Amino acid sequence: IKGGYYCTTNNVPKNHQSEQELPIPKPKMREDRGHYGPPHHHPSSQQRSDSPPPPGSRGGGGAGRGGGRSGGAAHLARIHGTEEDKVNCPFYFKIGACRHADRCSRLHHRPAFSPTILVKHIYRHPVREAELRASVATDKASKKKLETVDSRKAQEDFLVFFENMYEELGKFGRLEALHVCDNLGDHMIGHVYAKFSDEEEAADALQIMNGRYYDGRKMEVEFSPVTDFREARCRDFDEDTCSRGGFCNFMHIKPVPHCLIRSLEEDCEDERRRE
Repeated sequence: IKGGYYCTTNNVPKNHQSEQELPIPKPKMREDRGHYGPPHHHPSSQQRSDSPPPPGSRGGGGAGRGGGRSGGAAHLARIHGTEEDKVNCPFYFKIGACRHADRCSRLHHRPAFSPTILVKHIYRHPVREAELRASVATDKASKKKLETVDSRKAQEDFLVFFENMYEELGKFGRLEALHVCDNLGDHMIGHVYAKFSDEEEAADALQIMNGRYYDGRKMEVEFSPVTDFREARCRDFDEDTCSRGGFCNFMHIKPVPHCLIRSLEEDCEDERRRE
């Protein structure tokens, strides 16, 4: 030491100098991770995380294109099958039938699979049958007589029809619902809806029953989009207050005694076990 200062390395031997001049390690930089970084992160990261996303980006709570796209999808999902939906027919979505048929201005999405099948126009409605008989009458007295419907006989015939349909369809699996329409409109008259507990059972029933004959009528069977009959049935008809009568566009489901349904369900279950 000379005058309080360190000597330069010129006075140090060469071999000793090489030992003293070691490389100085560089300080390790902290990783900048934005909001999830350490407390003393770079201030620029806070600025980037708090700054709004650029226009058209996917972030930012719906202000960009991504938010608008998700909002549009949610809106379409909300209005699907309702009167606000200008693309899909709400009546076909809820009831599986539309009075405009193929002439409807909205789409009818026929399902490829469904637990519910529709047997079209298979039930002989007593009012329509009476009208057909009266149409061939020559005099007014006979016509008026033929137009009269015996309600007691009509109810007996319906219960026989219901038992036959339940027993035939029950061979393919357990039926959660079997409904016969009491409507008189051309697009719904005689319709029978059968909902199975499994889609495969409904597919088997459709494959076997489609094209068969019942009471002289060829059965036309198809999958139905109806799975919730609470939305399809007419509540006013259930309360006996429907003002549209048989030409209502919602289902007028003919009532069936619960004791008969339970008895048929037990018989079909025993038959499936034996098979």
